Amino acid sequence: MMLLHILLKDLRRHRWEILLFVAIVAAWAWQQTHRFYWLEVHAKELLVIVMFVLWFFLTIRGVQGESLVGDREFWPTRPYRTWQLFLAKAAFLVLCLNVPLFLAQLYLLAHAGIPLSPSLLPGLLFLQLEFAWCCTLPAAALAAVTDSIVQWVLSIVAMLIFGLAVSWLPWNSLSATFAGTEQLATWCGIIVIGLALLAALIWQYSHRRSGPARIVIAAAVVVVPLCIAFASTKLARLLAYTAPNGLPPVSLSLAPANQRTYTRTDGFGTATLQVPVYAASIPADTLVVIEGTRFHFTGNDGWDSKTAWATAAIVLSSQSSTAELSFPVPKSTADQIRRTHATIQAEIEMAVYHISAPYTIDTTPAHFKIPHVASCTLWSLESQIFRFSRLDCVAPLRMPDVYVTRLDSSENTCSQLNRQPRLPAGHWAMGVQYGSGIPADFDPNPIRTFDLDTGIGVWNPPIYTPQDPSTSRTASICRGTPVTAQYGWLSGRVHATYQLGPAGTESPTHPIEPSDDDSTPFSPRAT
Repeated sequence: MMLLHILLKDLRRHRWEILLFVAIVAAWAWQQTHRFYWLEVHAKELLVIVMFVLWFFLTIRGVQGESLVGDREFWPTRPYRTWQLFLAKAAFLVLCLNVPLFLAQLYLLAHAGIPLSPSLLPGLLFLQLEFAWCCTLPAAALAAVTDSIVQWVLSIVAMLIFGLAVSWLPWNSLSATFAGTEQLATWCGIIVIGLALLAALIWQYSHRRSGPARIVIAAAVVVVPLCIAFASTKLARLLAYTAPNGLPPVSLSLAPANQRTYTRTDGFGTATLQVPVYAASIPADTLVVIEGTRFHFTGNDGWDSKTAWATAAIVLSSQSSTAELSFPVPKSTADQIRRTHATIQAEIEMAVYHISAPYTIDTTPAHFKIPHVASCTLWSLESQIFRFSRLDCVAPLRMPDVYVTRLDSSENTCSQLNRQPRLPAGHWAMGVQYGSGIPADFDPNPIRTFDLDTGIGVWNPPIYTPQDPSTSRTASICRGTPVTAQYGWLSGRVHATYQLGPAGTESPTHPIEPSDDDSTPFSPRAT
């Protein structure tokens, strides 16, 4: 069979490059499981860089072994058929690149104590598809329209120069982008660019006409800045955040009319308003994350003003139902809001997650498992003046779309540093971590590592230190501290509009020092 003959010929021709690549992959896998200080400091990323340089080199050598450019190659006189040559090259690249990486990933999973199970196979295969689509395909398409490695490198340099020129464009003048629009634009780019490169590769193998293939590849490069611009458009927001079926997943309201106050903080030319809101009707199995906000103000005398879209990161749940919506406006607008007793209309872009029932994690043993999520190791060293604790957790392939940890001050087991008083009861702290939302993260190492107490922050309501009443005490996990956890998956992204009513009374102005970049949008946080 001609396909097998071509494959065996390529394996013999490139045997030394293949052996070098396999050796580097093995060395990289060994480095991941045997952490040494010198390697971590001086050569942490060296092997993975060499590995992907060889990945591209092998791809170029394999494709250009039978050059598709020019009319001086002798191989067209042989009894090669287009589909045989194309499939032989594809098999060569999968066998020499993806198979060694796949075996290394199995070793890394076994070393981390994660047994191979049928549930992991789809994610591992998806991971191979990711590297084939995002690494092998672009390198092969470019190699198909160049006749040497030098030309390939010069083409990459030209693309880098194009990228540098594009980076000088006024991207800051575009509207704010949110997690949903960025994810939509990214997937559009990956699919469109990948299909364009695949079409150029098939065309080149079928017709050996480099001109049209090069035009298609150049068009694929131009798609990248177009996707960045697309993420900030109204169309992207409409596609990423759809109108809810029925009522919004959360009901937002201000305080009762006689208790409404908002905080104004004056900066250099702008004022930041913080409006407390209350969320209701959130089911216990639902988590809502506000990712973008825009506000419309209407005054008594017909005055109205609308803010630009701004990013946000506000987490709302049945256990955390209060938050502050914050937005910068010109000082003149803030004055008009106070003077005209303006009403507020809020447009909200939110992500809705379906979460599991809460369960308690016992952190007493040095090693413990988080059901359906990860395995963790607790490193803890405590004294009256010093405390070090870290929860290193490992998960296969990916994190859940969202993972929530919650602590209760009355159950915290951490020693009190510098003879601080014990934590009073009635306070809580919450940390939220997000996954990528795909079957496997784009990373050669299939092990996801994270710290369980990442993002927990301070106690809520704040617990202030006796030495400095303006400083809030941070929350952390120590040995034996019960941790309430929930994990969940994205169920959709929603656009909702709320009529919040009159803004209420303005609290005293608190001036702040101007920053170097006053245009940076304020990112709201959960309270």
